[in-house]
Amino acid sequence: MRVRITITDDQGRSFVGDADLEAVGRRPARSVKPAKKAPPRPTGTPVFSLNPRAFMKRYGRGGTGSQKFTLLVARLALGDVSKEISFEAIKDQWDKMKGLIGKFNPAYSTRAKDEDWIETKKQGVYVLKPSWKEAIPEPE
Repeated sequence: MRVRITITDDQGRSFVGDADLEAVGRRPARSVKPAKKAPPRPTGTPVFSLNPRAFMKRYGRGGTGSQKFTLLVARLALGDVSKEISFEAIKDQWDKMKGLIGKFNPAYSTRAKDEDWIETKKQGVYVLKPSWKEAIPEPE
């Protein structure tokens, strides 16, 4: 209901305004949108033809930093356990996606090695271990 209100103060000044009023205890029904569900996480062999952002969005969602590090190495190596990936390449690609996967922490590589998902052939060069697929986070 729309009303017009006029108020006069002690000095004789008038104030006028319009307002919308609702009856007490009754509220109009509000429509509530259902929450969006994340698409189901794919199972099976990861799709390496996806660009790195799409790959990390699909497979890295909900993962820890070490899992994301491992998945990024896997994407850059296209799943090849013999391909060497430099730390600089990993860091450069991570920095392009930090809005998607968060801030980079060099400790992620150490934690991924502790999980036996990657190994270091020489300083600053990473190689996937056959167990790297364990780094793919479980569906929520």
